[in-house]
Amino acid sequence: MEVHDKHPPTEKKILYDGYCNLCNASIRFVRRHDKKRQFQFVPISDWVKEGIEQPLPDSIVVIINNTSYIEFDAILQIIHYLGGWLWLFKLTHIVPRKIRNKVYRWVARNRYKWFGKSEQCSL
Repeated sequence: MEVHDKHPPTEKKILYDGYCNLCNASIRFVRRHDKKRQFQFVPISDWVKEGIEQPLPDSIVVIINNTSYIEFDAILQIIHYLGGWLWLFKLTHIVPRKIRNKVYRWVARNRYKWFGKSEQCSL
C-alpha cells in the first residue's frame, strides 16, 4: 500500500553571500532555528553551478518551489517558514514594501563596511 503525503515536500533554498560576515551570521541563525531542516543553503560562489542568475547584486534570494523572493520579502519568507516567536517580525508588513526594501538596500550596501568580509566562504 502506498502512502501519499497530502502536502508534498517544498523546495526551499536560501542563496546568500558566503563572504559577508552579516550574511553568514544570519545563515547560522536560520540553521539554529530551522528545526524541520527545510532550507538548503547556497553561497553566492555556487550560484553559477546552480544555474541561477543573481537578480540583485546585494540581495539574499529565497527560492520556494521555483518562486524567487528578494530583499525584505526574502527575509519575510524565511521568518514565515521558521515560525515560532519570529512571527513578530511579520509585523513589518505594516511598513510599505518600498520603505522596507530601501532600508534593506541601505544595510546591504554597507554590510562589508559595518560587519566585514571573509576571505573564504565560511559555511
